[in-house]
Amino acid sequence: MKVSNITTLFTNKKSCASATKQHHGMDNNNNVRILEEYCASDDISLDGLREKLQQITQPIALAVSHFLHELCLNESVTHDMVQLVLDSILYAAHYVSNRYHGVSYNDEDVDRYEAEQKEAEDKSPSAESPRKRKCSSDRTFPIHLAASNVHCPNSVVELLAKSNPSAIGHLSKLTVGHSSSKDGHYKDEKSLEKTPLHCYLSRTSNLQLDTVKILVDLCPESLKLGTDLPYFSADISYFPIHTIMDNIMDNPEVESHYDILRYLISLDPTILLCKDELEQYPVHMVCRHSISSAGLVQILVDGVGIKYYTNVPDCNGYLPIHLLCKNEVMGKGVKLDVLRILIDANPDSLQFRTHWNGISLPIHYASQFQDPVFCKMLVDGYPDSLRVGDNNSCLPFHLACDKGSIETVKYLYEANQECINKSTRSGVNPLYLALARTPGVEHEIIKFLLQRDPELATIALPNVDGDHILLPLQLACKRNAYESMKLLFDTYPTAIYTEEGSEEFISIPGTAEGSGSAAERSRGFLRRQMYDITRFCNSKDLAFPLPHHRAVKSDVTLGVFKLLTEKLPQHEQYDHEKKTTLHLACEYGNIGIVKYLVQLYKVDLTVPDSDGNYPLHLACREGYCDIINSLLEANTVSVSIKNSDKKLPIELLVESDCDQDCLVYTEAIWRLLVASPPTF
Repeated sequence: MKVSNITTLFTNKKSCASATKQHHGMDNNNNVRILEEYCASDDISLDGLREKLQQITQPIALAVSHFLHELCLNESVTHDMVQLVLDSILYAAHYVSNRYHGVSYNDEDVDRYEAEQKEAEDKSPSAESPRKRKCSSDRTFPIHLAASNVHCPNSVVELLAKSNPSAIGHLSKLTVGHSSSKDGHYKDEKSLEKTPLHCYLSRTSNLQLDTVKILVDLCPESLKLGTDLPYFSADISYFPIHTIMDNIMDNPEVESHYDILRYLISLDPTILLCKDELEQYPVHMVCRHSISSAGLVQILVDGVGIKYYTNVPDCNGYLPIHLLCKNEVMGKGVKLDVLRILIDANPDSLQFRTHWNGISLPIHYASQFQDPVFCKMLVDGYPDSLRVGDNNSCLPFHLACDKGSIETVKYLYEANQECINKSTRSGVNPLYLALARTPGVEHEIIKFLLQRDPELATIALPNVDGDHILLPLQLACKRNAYESMKLLFDTYPTAIYTEEGSEEFISIPGTAEGSGSAAERSRGFLRRQMYDITRFCNSKDLAFPLPHHRAVKSDVTLGVFKLLTEKLPQHEQYDHEKKTTLHLACEYGNIGIVKYLVQLYKVDLTVPDSDGNYPLHLACREGYCDIINSLLEANTVSVSIKNSDKKLPIELLVESDCDQDCLVYTEAIWRLLVASPPTF
């Protein structure tokens, strides 16, 4: 009985002790949770943190807590707070967490964490000899978060680095700053592994050179530590140099970032040969970025062998200069400065051919994406590039017509005028390349090309079937390029027929949805031309009086008028007021017909009507300044002649309803005065 009582008593005491221990454990776990929440709160203070730490009865439980990580993320974190934690818990800087990279936390990690913390206690680290323990990339040290937090003092980063130098060489898939999921874990699409140096160099502010020096001094190999990028070969990584480069290009006004870059390069210039996912060096990155500076490029070029650095292509065969020539978003002034640096560093790059998409030289890219000033710098460095084609025999002028600006097209034409008649290997000329552009964009380029060489409108191109041909007008009709249709029809109206000498018109484009669309306007234009051609040019009664006069009064296009003139070449037609067709064209303001008639019948410029009005008088009376300037370029005889009302052309212009504030009016007045200076 006594034995039994003793046994029972012992058992009861053991049970009570176990219950007491379990109770204290529950209290301890609750205090740990409270500490963690407190470290993440906005109300944190040094005294409050000290109080919460003192309530922890079993500090080993903090090994699986995130309290120090949350403290390092807190915008209110101070050096004293972190120092208090490290003084209270010796190896807190060695604690790891997987909360911050999208990996769910589970209880099975507790034993592993405790074992690793015990290992850390057994191996006291030192700044001179950091531990070489490889950690999984799904683990984050407090220093990763402190380095990422722009509000965290630099002294805290330095303190954590000195407390655990091995963490500086640890790559962690840190995703702080990205959107979090419903379960509270962070997400990151790239999931790039980062060292604390990566994290710190990504700061947009509160970035100091002294802190960088400490991080690098404690772990020099971190300069060459980078994550293997997904879907790329293992030798393509994201290095700290890429981080600071991205930071500089996003914040080019922060001069301290440049000092850090210079320092890193001075330690190891070979970091400039670290490639990103496109196998591009940092100088490639600058040349393709939207924001950059010539000073940044100069730092990179001066940091390593100049010619070699600017003469190594990326995976697509691009040199830095090719990427710059493709860059449409960098500021024009900066772009020119960068181009000068690249050309001075390696003039041979102007002749380097890529192997991507059939494009070769830098000028081929620049002709599509840059302005004339940029292109001129390339051409000055390599003049023969204007006559170099890509693998489809496309000259820079072809590519400018295909994708470039009208200003670049004009410059390249003036630099090499023979290019306008060159065709590519597939038989495409510059006009067709311009027509292939988005309707509405191509108009000015086509207008320029036709002004320089109207014969381009007569050159046919084989259709995709190979057994049909398309004239430019027909191609414009298929594309519903309304403005270009008008230009091409006026230049070569015969293209409206299916065949040369035929009376059958080309087909009208199909129905398009919505009123006012380009297709609807195109159809309307074609129908109007067909109607006018039938009415004036194909009329059975061509003897009807003054068909040319009637055509002008009906406001026909130049194309219709040309077809009419081909059928009725007589020009000595006068109405009851003795007006010629040129008189009427000037009076009705049809400059296209005016220029055409002046070219055909220049003598009509000196023929007055019954009121003594020359064509110039009528143009001045109606205020058609563009016609006035065109007439004066051809002949100035009538400038000083008064009509029956004793009016000079210049007087009629001043009295007209013309907008006297426009530039073309000023030009017309100036031309009239120069042709017939007033006498006083």
